[in-house]
Amino acid sequence: MATEAAIRSVPITEIVPDSANLREYFDHEDIEALGRNLIEQGQLDPVQVFVRDDGTYDLYDGERRWRAAQLVGMATLQAMIVERPSPEDLICKKVSRALQTRNLTPQEELAAIEAALETLGIHGNPNEWGAAARRLGIPIGLLRDRMKLTRLATQVRQEFDRGELDLSAAQAIGRIEDKGRQQEVAKFVQENKLNTRFVGTKFIKHLTKDPTTPVMEAYTSALAEERGMPSVSSAKGKADYTFTNRFNEMLADLRRSVTLLESVGREDLVSQLIGRGQRGDLERLVEGVSRLGAMCQAFMKHAQSSSFGDEPAHLSAPETRR
Repeated sequence: MATEAAIRSVPITEIVPDSANLREYFDHEDIEALGRNLIEQGQLDPVQVFVRDDGTYDLYDGERRWRAAQLVGMATLQAMIVERPSPEDLICKKVSRALQTRNLTPQEELAAIEAALETLGIHGNPNEWGAAARRLGIPIGLLRDRMKLTRLATQVRQEFDRGELDLSAAQAIGRIEDKGRQQEVAKFVQENKLNTRFVGTKFIKHLTKDPTTPVMEAYTSALAEERGMPSVSSAKGKADYTFTNRFNEMLADLRRSVTLLESVGREDLVSQLIGRGQRGDLERLVEGVSRLGAMCQAFMKHAQSSSFGDEPAHLSAPETRR
């Protein structure tokens, strides 16, 4: 526990923020609110700093408070002067604290774990990850799950880092060995806005079972399994289950969706939703329509380039409702 002698008033201009802060994003409104609170209530907890050789200070803990104090024009901050640990101890303490407070995004979390393993010199040695996990205060299972993301192709990893690819979906795609295949699957998942649970539990399983299976065929088999139906692979060669059968089932789903949209227009439900202030429902409707269009486009694109092992079929378009 810190004593009064360990805390002093430090000019904000003499505090240098941590260039390797594990947290990269700071919400501006949150910082503004914290700044107002510092003015109204005073600084309740000191920041923690290390002394530099030139007499200034490296910020160890409290960047939100430091940013907020700067924003509202405070001249000084109460700071606790702490001893600078070794680089290994420092990264372990930073990562452990950040993961325990759960204030990192999945992208920041992965970067933090990677930084710790790099500093400890064991990034490429999974046999030593168990000891590192204990030192970081996190389950070894969590560490290994996050590190699956390092197997991603560069483009897929960048999509995850930008937040375009969900954490669970990215981890599932990381189970695929071929990098080119990973990119193809990631694109398919995003184009079709596939459910994360479906990707992790069904879709990737069919892709990894046979690496040569076309993506669209794996998707169809996974969807059939999800609905409790025979998979495409198990039904090949059987007259009672062909690509035409499966495609007609999908057409039936599409017809039901079109019928719903027609009723929305006929009953003027959009105006009713706006009039009742239920914009959230309207936004979900618009999102659903957008997703339906994207899925249709992606299906046609992949269906044209995929082989399902069936004889060519003459597929009839759905009748237009009048």
